[in-house]
Amino acid sequence: MKTKEKTRPTFSDSTEKTKLIPNAIEVFVPASWQELTDKQLRFVYRLLGEDIPAERVMLYAFLRFAGLHIIRKEREGVYIIRKGHSLYAVSESDLICGAMQLDYIGQPSTFPLRVEAFNGHLAVNPDLREFPFGHYLQIEAYYQAVLRNKSEQLRSQSARHAECGEGWSEQLSSSEELLCFTEIAALLYPGFKGIPNKTLQYNLLAWLFGVKHLFASEFPDLFRPVVGNKDGENDWLDMKAITEAEIRALNGGDITKTEAVLAADTWGALAELNAKAKEAKELDRIRNK
Repeated sequence: MKTKEKTRPTFSDSTEKTKLIPNAIEVFVPASWQELTDKQLRFVYRLLGEDIPAERVMLYAFLRFAGLHIIRKEREGVYIIRKGHSLYAVSESDLICGAMQLDYIGQPSTFPLRVEAFNGHLAVNPDLREFPFGHYLQIEAYYQAVLRNKSEQLRSQSARHAECGEGWSEQLSSSEELLCFTEIAALLYPGFKGIPNKTLQYNLLAWLFGVKHLFASEFPDLFRPVVGNKDGENDWLDMKAITEAEIRALNGGDITKTEAVLAADTWGALAELNAKAKEAKELDRIRNK
């Protein structure tokens, strides 16, 4: 990591018998998602995957990355902290201030990031370069299914809280959602088998979130923001219809070329689809003059 965020908490001395160093500690923590090491990223995803509030994750991560260890609570609002072989008295407000250096953890990265390996299986390129288009289409279908399911779960919970019925029938079962994660993991971590734990599940969702943002930037005519319906909610995509349409656009209706299309590089296929989408928009503009 080339640059680090410098945090200088103010530490006080103590009248305890324990020898304390009253000088301020210089600690360095990563300034952005991209500066996290693979080990640090895994640590953060493990906590977020357990649904620990972001504020607590920031504090735990700050202590971990800065090499600080809480020994005990000295008095109200003051803690004894160990760094290396030295002890310091640190105010709670200083710890909170230090944790705020990691406030980016409160929002997922809009740049593709992923843990490098799970169970010894290496991940594919974070931006999905040199990745088969057919695999990308499969991942997109599973990803949309998971997102839709999580949205339906929230709506169902709201409905139950409002005593408006038994919820929504379109939800995936927990085993079906887990199957989606399993299929995504097997494609993004070739050779991976087994049931993805919560850390891996969060890693997959965060990774694909970043990929979608990258693709929206690189292929703006193909990836457009989802427009809300009249009820103010997003219409979910018919992934089967979209996939079939994309394949037809690339093979020109010649089914003998389908295998080649699915084996093509994802970026090349998306670039071609983006060009076709741009041409279609231009034709519509001319017709509507």
